[in-house]
Amino acid sequence: MEHQIIHQVVGAPKYFFRKERPSAPYGVSYNVEGKKNPVRRTFATKEERDEFAIALENMTRVDEFNAFEWKRWINLKAECRQLGYESPEDALARLASLPRKARKAVTLRKMCDEFIHDRQFRQDASKDYLSHLRTVLFDRFCATFGDETPASSISRDQLQDWIDQVSDNAVTQRNYRNYVRAAYRFGLEQLQAVDSIPTEGLRLKRVRKQTKPILPIDDAKKLFSANKAERETCALLALRAFAGIRAASMSRLEPQEIRLKDHEIYMPVEKFKTENTHLITDSLAFPNLWPWLERANLKAMCALDQKHQEFLIAGAFRKAGIKKEKNVMRYSALTYRCALDGHSGVASELAGHRQATEIWDSYKGVATKRDAQAYGKILP
Repeated sequence: MEHQIIHQVVGAPKYFFRKERPSAPYGVSYNVEGKKNPVRRTFATKEERDEFAIALENMTRVDEFNAFEWKRWINLKAECRQLGYESPEDALARLASLPRKARKAVTLRKMCDEFIHDRQFRQDASKDYLSHLRTVLFDRFCATFGDETPASSISRDQLQDWIDQVSDNAVTQRNYRNYVRAAYRFGLEQLQAVDSIPTEGLRLKRVRKQTKPILPIDDAKKLFSANKAERETCALLALRAFAGIRAASMSRLEPQEIRLKDHEIYMPVEKFKTENTHLITDSLAFPNLWPWLERANLKAMCALDQKHQEFLIAGAFRKAGIKKEKNVMRYSALTYRCALDGHSGVASELAGHRQATEIWDSYKGVATKRDAQAYGKILP
């Protein structure tokens, strides 16, 4: 007689809820070996659903045992009887009834400090990320609840009140929630300091799509025309408006990194926000970038610090009679680049983003291809 394992779980079960089926609203879906689509089952009560899901997660729910598994099961039952248990199920029940090992008494400050120390050794942890992490966890989180407060004593309701008071901005709330959640996950898995992660189920404000401000074509022409005599200032404007370079990265550029003959701008790891090497080529930037740079004294321009660069750019906007919005030139470069190509791939690479999602959500469809072509023809 042949025995075969019919249902073998491949992935973890996923829960779902169906309002339209009052008789069996609780559901779980799971993968089965040999089947393309996941299997879905519904139950009348949450307890039945959870019991079934736990069986799946333990990889024990099979319709039949093969000969090897059957022999192992017989041996396991014999070993349990030798230890004084009636069956393997009885052994598990007795184990579950034992008092749990007491968690270590770890304070919020120690948990956050250990978590940040662990993050410092990760290759993908940038200096900006670590700095922001310290600000949120030390200056916001620990300062509110107290450095010596046990990490396990913070409840979800307390965190909800804290999140509501921290900021009304939806993105800020999510960033704070993510940082605290990561710290608690580290405390749970590495320090055994907590029994659960209290950030689950927090009510956060909904993130709404916001259109980034950009320079209209006429204003862009007016900006460069009004400052045409100031060659270094126009070069600074061009780096932001036609290459989308961030202010911090632009102030770190050196003359030899702007390769006019090759139409390339090279930014080493330490000079780019995501701490990756970034290369802006002729295929990424607008073609009118290079004529504006060729007019300028690059040594004099690169010798300016960020504060002086911002002063000159603000003066250029005032001279042209245009109100300066925050990051408007970088947003303009990405918006018009996206419109020129009809997709977000090139714009995302120009921005230095790892994924094109942000470009697609923020810049796609804001400008027309005709405007983008005119934007690339603003020349000295």
